[in-house]
Amino acid sequence: MGKAEDTIKKYSEKELTKRFDELPEKLTAIIVSQQTLDTLQSIAKENAVAKEYPKLLRYTTAILFGIVPITLLRETIQEELQIDEERARKIAMEIRDKIFMQVQDELRKIHNLG
Repeated sequence: MGKAEDTIKKYSEKELTKRFDELPEKLTAIIVSQQTLDTLQSIAKENAVAKEYPKLLRYTTAILFGIVPITLLRETIQEELQIDEERARKIAMEIRDKIFMQVQDELRKIHNLG
């Protein structure tokens, strides 16, 4: 189990619900969006990790929640999906460009990145 999974497991369902309720509206909207799910599924399929889609969804959501640091996206994907660094970097860039850029200001705030 990697660092991201260890971090996520520290939160109870009640704590996660509270955290979700406190997120900015743009973040909650993207988390529950069918478009986000479809985009992630497409990224997983295009990068030959379709069977790992649930993990990709879990860690992307954890970053949107502010639980897993956004700065660890590539590392988390590589570690948790057990893929090479280049493929992990490509997947991370696609997630950043297609999902995170839509809520970049909100992500900066919840991750304390200025």
